[in-house]
Amino acid sequence: MRGPKTGKGKLIKNVTYADWRKEYETVKKVWNNGEITQMLSKKPVARISELTAAQLKGMIVQVKRSRPDVPDDIYHGAYRQNMLDCAHQLGYDVKPTIINWKDSLLIPDGAKIYHYTDRKYQLLRGPLEYSTKFQSRNGRGIYFGKDFGKTAEKYATENNELVTAVIKSDAVIINQLDFMSELLEQMRTLGIKQYPVPRDGINFFDYIAMQLGVHGWYNPQMRKVIIINRGKLGILDEDK
Repeated sequence: MRGPKTGKGKLIKNVTYADWRKEYETVKKVWNNGEITQMLSKKPVARISELTAAQLKGMIVQVKRSRPDVPDDIYHGAYRQNMLDCAHQLGYDVKPTIINWKDSLLIPDGAKIYHYTDRKYQLLRGPLEYSTKFQSRNGRGIYFGKDFGKTAEKYATENNELVTAVIKSDAVIINQLDFMSELLEQMRTLGIKQYPVPRDGINFFDYIAMQLGVHGWYNPQMRKVIIINRGKLGILDEDK
């Protein structure tokens, strides 16, 4: 069969076109079936102007609080743990959906995102983890590349395993740069100290985005997708 979106042939044995089309439409309703730019939401960005100084300061205090109970290693740290605790409260730490090989054939290549990791089981079945980078210019979360070639060139090593994923169609994904710009403007307006360079999560945009119901964001310059709600991910498994 030929995918109407991709134009590429997909061999599925013992399936009529009517059955294939019905299943394709079902999959399309559940999962994103196009470029991520087509699913970006502007609502959370618009809501930033409604945040008061007290609300923003409260969020900053909450995510900055010290955590003597948390080890200070690459998988922990107070800021990251505060985000993970919030994620747990919001239900963002549920396991991703495993998409079987048959349904994976119905996901257009343009909708796929790519992640290399030496902790694949952790991503799929273990406790939620966010980025382990000390400097997180794109915020805390689970990092995916939009371009397979560039992602593989940078992260495909002997110890890393490829994870191909797709985002649920109802996920709230924002343009990271638009969100950060609006947030900085609101902080200036309210007289809150600003951090123009988002190093080490110090800009707090990731935590504030989470508080506004965001599930992830897209950086169009870096072509990176950062997911904070793991339950909005589908992991393609052609062996299943």
